[in-house]
Amino acid sequence: QYRINWKPKKKQWHVIDHNNELIEGFEKEEDAMKKARIVARKNRPSSVIKTTEDGEIEVQSYPKIPL
Repeated sequence: QYRINWKPKKKQWHVIDHNNELIEGFEKEEDAMKKARIVARKNRPSSVIKTTEDGEIEVQSYPKIPL
């Protein structure tokens, strides 16, 4: 799972991996979402989750591709 989180103090959207490690920070949500989708697609099975003050929403799911 990959997450995008808004960090108000830094005024950035952070793309976080499954180990809660920062992949990259972005000023625009669209840029963070694009990066998260690229990384998740390369690491199937995976998903992209957006975390806000209201909770979490699964934005995209990337299932394992059958052989």
